Amino acid sequence: MPFTNRLHPVRLWNKVKKKSLFCEFKQRLFFKISLEGNDFLTAGNKSMNTAPPPLMVKLSNEHQGFIFEPNALKSVDLLVEHSGGKVSKALEKAIKQGEIKSTEDKGDDT
Repeated sequence: MPFTNRLHPVRLWNKVKKKSLFCEFKQRLFFKISLEGNDFLTAGNKSMNTAPPPLMVKLSNEHQGFIFEPNALKSVDLLVEHSGGKVSKALEKAIKQGEIKSTEDKGDDT
């Protein structure tokens, strides 16, 4: 399935200011995308139902590290140092708007 069917702007504001979009924050546009297992290349042919194989994800030349964090509230804290905190603040707004759902933090790091 093409990504265009799974890419959606994230509502950050109830009321939009003039010359601005509801998914815009600090001159950045925010989107969410639904990913599926076959969207990733893996090192090897292991099933995704076993121990996860290393995923090969390249976001850009600038961004080389990446983790999947199911707890969106924890992600807010992890992103504070990125881009002067703008991304962290935008994610926090998206959570408050109900645009991003978070798993419950079970208190363990597994």
